[in-house]
Amino acid sequence: MRLITVRGPEGHGKEIADLAFAAGIGKVSLHRTQVHRPGLSPADCDVVDIEAPTPLAKTFIDTLLSAPFFDPENHIVSVREPRASITKEDPANETKPVVFSSLEVFEDLWQFSQVTASMIGRVFLAAALVAYGMIHGNIPVMLAGLLFLPYHHQMLSIAFGLCTREWQLLRQGLRALIVSTLLIGLAGAATAFFIDSPMEYDQFGSLLSGFAIALIIGIAAGLASIDDAGRRELIGLAATAHISILPAWFGISLVSGFPDTHTTIERCMAFAINVTTLILAAVAVYVCFKMQGEGLRRYARRTSGTD
Repeated sequence: MRLITVRGPEGHGKEIADLAFAAGIGKVSLHRTQVHRPGLSPADCDVVDIEAPTPLAKTFIDTLLSAPFFDPENHIVSVREPRASITKEDPANETKPVVFSSLEVFEDLWQFSQVTASMIGRVFLAAALVAYGMIHGNIPVMLAGLLFLPYHHQMLSIAFGLCTREWQLLRQGLRALIVSTLLIGLAGAATAFFIDSPMEYDQFGSLLSGFAIALIIGIAAGLASIDDAGRRELIGLAATAHISILPAWFGISLVSGFPDTHTTIERCMAFAINVTTLILAAVAVYVCFKMQGEGLRRYARRTSGTD
């Protein structure tokens, strides 16, 4: 279930309501309000409030973003998720958890791929726990660190950017992924510097098994990102556990010494293969569920001032 509020210039309310009806939504609320801004006269606006199951909300929002009259400079779209809603609708239809609108996925992935001081600190400290667990072969400590790594969101940002051709999001996800990878390696090296002990963890698997696991996780992560009922935090743990241990291993090895050349090359290849496979698997999911890019590109261009 989604609660959608669309605010637009006076006279646009009926056009917005008609789009909702065309998407299969049976009822909307339309009212007029005034918007006040510093130094400007109050402006009359139409506000449309909509309650809709998640699949119908996706259809409406994707259609709205592509509508000829829609302008991000003059229209504001707000999407909320209520904990409960008592209506005459059948709960089986009202509570359908999929599929999110492209706008919701876009905003969610933007939020999780922002490079901030908090993100840098969280990644470094979580990676230090992972490295400590790898050195001592302590799986519970490794899991504690992996829970806080936002690695899979960054790869999903790249995947969604590729699918929708939203290059700003792709660049942001790639930037966050590179920064996180460097931080994980740095944390691994710092941990190994202070703990003079050989690494006990050795469960890295083969290139083939890594590819298969990355493929499964990529599909699951893509599905979880568009599904209210998915346990996204657990999918994130799976993705980070499978991939982030490789840059942590590299950082540890920088201090404690690399094994033979063949093993080093194989693990570098494994990292590249696993990341690429996860991203492409998520792209396939977004394509199958028809994540729309045209409206998002209009939105991104207008809000960034490049249109």
